[in-house]
Amino acid sequence: MRECYVSFTSALEVHDFVSIATKQYFPIQVERDNLRTDAKSIMSLCSMGFNRPLHVLIPESADSDAFFAAVEPYTVV
Repeated sequence: MRECYVSFTSALEVHDFVSIATKQYFPIQVERDNLRTDAKSIMSLCSMGFNRPLHVLIPESADSDAFFAAVEPYTVV
């Protein structure tokens, strides 16, 4: 799995992230604590809240370089 952490400060940033995710052909999962959801669902991401980073998981076989470049503004270390 390829992975990164993202953080959002507004619903507009979540919307932008979901727009980027929905353009990808591969599945993208977002995880926090013991919850895992589809990163292509704006309702699911908003329900996870903005107060802590989210763990983004992508299958290793996916060509995800363009996705990671596009979501770089939301990436945290």
